[in-house]
Amino acid sequence: MAGLSTTLVSLGPRVTLQTLDPTAVTEAPPEVRAVGVFVTVLLVGGAYLWQFGPVVDRSVASSRARPLRSAAYGVAAHVVILFAVFYLGARLSQFELLGRNTAVLGLVFGVVVVILVAALGFTVVGTAIVELGWGGTPWAGLVVGASIASAIAVAASTPAGALWVAVVSVGIGGAVRKWLHASTVQEVRQA
Repeated sequence: MAGLSTTLVSLGPRVTLQTLDPTAVTEAPPEVRAVGVFVTVLLVGGAYLWQFGPVVDRSVASSRARPLRSAAYGVAAHVVILFAVFYLGARLSQFELLGRNTAVLGLVFGVVVVILVAALGFTVVGTAIVELGWGGTPWAGLVVGASIASAIAVAASTPAGALWVAVVSVGIGGAVRKWLHASTVQEVRQA
């Protein structure tokens, strides 16, 4: 059965899904994880601030308005993302591209979405902390958010993973809540 799963998800002659094992990240030295996460959140969060600054500002405001509800909506968003990744992986596993199975595309899609969502969540939480404490700029909040992410990444454990999801959920939940309710109000008005 193990041989079957290896051949089903092979990317090429020498690259398999086992090569993309997530334990490679969790078993990396804590300093490497911390630096990698810090730089990733800085780059992606910086791109958000540079390109979509007002979206980040609105996300901060909506997350600060109702942090517990934001956390609940953020957890729900995580569940939807996980479902989409697993569904996409299952659907793509039925196809071949250049003689290779395409199920790994679902995993790659999932990793990219998780990085984008996490960077936004930590940027929003960092910016909210800076606004509450010092009244600084969102760029300072980006550094605080990246620092929080790297501190959590040092401890590769289940509680650290839960803390990661909780912080990101608070960061993205306000925007998700506003988006869901805004689209619902528009649908009701159109009906």
